[in-house]
Amino acid sequence: MPRSARGWLPPEHLCWKALDVAGKLDLSAFDGSYRADRQGGAAYSPSSTVALILYCRSKGVWASRRIEQACWDDVGCRVITANRRVDHSTVARFVRRHRDALKSLFVQMLALRGRRGLVDLTAAGERLTDGDL
Repeated sequence: MPRSARGWLPPEHLCWKALDVAGKLDLSAFDGSYRADRQGGAAYSPSSTVALILYCRSKGVWASRRIEQACWDDVGCRVITANRRVDHSTVARFVRRHRDALKSLFVQMLALRGRRGLVDLTAAGERLTDGDL
């Protein structure tokens, strides 16, 4: 395999899109739950965890145990996690702890896709305004 993860997959692969989207989202709602006292194990960054969840769910992988397995045998997951195997309990805790913040990311992703012209936001009718995004 190439030394750099950039060479593992083509530039149009879904994992790069998941990383790109996660890097453009406002993830400040996740920051408050991380310890600043350097106690405990090193945390996975919210950006990479969100990218991992986004990538896996885009592929129909929802269960935390299946996400853990994908971190072992799916090259896209290995790129997103910097070749680290994320434990299923870490994924499950992240989803449970940040349920509301993850829901709000859906609105951010729709707005991002709308700005790029990938989604027609007018289809939602008059109920959806710029202020909602």
